[in-house]
Amino acid sequence: MAKILLYMAPTRGSLYPMVPVLQKLMENGHQTFAVVPECEVGMTNLQGISSRPISEAIECADYNDFEEPSHAEALQRALLCRVQRGRLEAEDLAFWASSIQPDLLIVDAHSFGAAAWAEGSGLPWASWATRLLPFPANNIPPFSLGLPLKQGAFSALKNLGKKGSIQRVYDVALQPLNDLRASQGAMPLNNVMEWPSQLKNLLYFTAEPFEYKRDWPESVRLVGPSTWECFPERIELTNDSRPVILVSCSCDFQNEVTMVQTVLDTIDPAEYQLAITTAAVDPQLFEGHHDVQIARFSAHLPILQRASCLICSGSLGVTQKALCCGVPVLAIPHGRDQVEIGQRLRHLKAGNSLHISQLTASSLRENLESTIACRPYAEELQQEFSHYDSASTAASIIDHLING
Repeated sequence: MAKILLYMAPTRGSLYPMVPVLQKLMENGHQTFAVVPECEVGMTNLQGISSRPISEAIECADYNDFEEPSHAEALQRALLCRVQRGRLEAEDLAFWASSIQPDLLIVDAHSFGAAAWAEGSGLPWASWATRLLPFPANNIPPFSLGLPLKQGAFSALKNLGKKGSIQRVYDVALQPLNDLRASQGAMPLNNVMEWPSQLKNLLYFTAEPFEYKRDWPESVRLVGPSTWECFPERIELTNDSRPVILVSCSCDFQNEVTMVQTVLDTIDPAEYQLAITTAAVDPQLFEGHHDVQIARFSAHLPILQRASCLICSGSLGVTQKALCCGVPVLAIPHGRDQVEIGQRLRHLKAGNSLHISQLTASSLRENLESTIACRPYAEELQQEFSHYDSASTAASIIDHLING
């Protein structure tokens, strides 16, 4: 039996795919511990995982990237915040590792400080990611711009030029990130976009064809999407002939009020049955819509079994969950990796993408209709994803690391 310590960044959505992985590891006889956001300590303890809260100072280091006027500035703010909270993460992980004495660490890919500490610690470790990450390749557009995948010499030349510009955006954080890594005994990076390729034994919660095909680093394992959800609350749908539209906000706040309000102002509840989960957004902001079912949290899978479409900002977790149910997705990206997810939806014809800056009543109506028509392609992805069992695959990888 091994002791396994999971340490995560203060982003709730990153936790959920790892819960069934830790449960399978417990079934295999291992002892699991997790350092998670304080609001999730109770949930993970109920799941049988011995949990502790992340340091309060780390949880307070909110980067509010959605406030920045441009995508480049938002990206830089997010990266610099991850670096700035990195020393706190390293200290926090060092404290819990000293207390628990784990045999193996599992570290969130977006926890720069914890990953640096793990690399320098000499302990066996793995990592996981529930967002799309940059893995540059010659035939792939540079990450974070949401550019379409195209072939030919002209496209390759264009990608090369864009790659340089986006790398310069990332590398604003290079020196402070390397200073952080050096302080923890980790090797320096040549550029920030190398960071995912340096992660040990990365459990990547997606799969081809949703991720573009390429030569993956040996350390990366595409384990497939996760559909695990922790919410006991249920939005009860009425049994009528109206198509069901699920609208989902992110667990990590990025001010999706405009998205929800535009849906409420545009979509006629006499035509569609609307179910809305607001998550990080206060549901009381939308009071007065008695013909629409609105809750902060609800299990999504029972709704997706009947849904004609998912509308969301394009977070990877809920997007892939919908596709696992054969439901097309209308992504309304607000930032982060969401423009890339929206582009993949368009590329696979499994949905559409409409940036929040382009969201109007007319554009929403037009894109909703065309997204619902994408169902055959979403069902093709459903078949592809059905071959994956992310929890079992990830647990098997961790077991192999423990047993050598």
